[in-house]
Amino acid sequence: MLSASALVALGNIGPDAQEAIPVLRRLASSGNPMIASAASHALSSIGPEGKKASVAVAIRDLADSNEDKRWKAALDLWNLGKEAAPAVPALRRVGAGCRSGP
Repeated sequence: MLSASALVALGNIGPDAQEAIPVLRRLASSGNPMIASAASHALSSIGPEGKKASVAVAIRDLADSNEDKRWKAALDLWNLGKEAAPAVPALRRVGAGCRSGP
């Protein structure tokens, strides 16, 4: 059984763990919130390529029908700060869909 601790350990390795990026991308969208969160954190800790992958996962998850996944994606992007700039158009689309009023 995969543990969140193993994913955190991968993130702690840093750029030397780049080979794990494809697997972490899949796990970052896991139905298990602990695994998804740990995988997202690990991705963002594996240097520039991991951060790019983390942004790509978050952009994909912003369009998910699951509200928890959308919130997690938005939080992941917030945690990435300026690195999340490529996600601005996706965030605007999501924001436009949330507006209410006149």
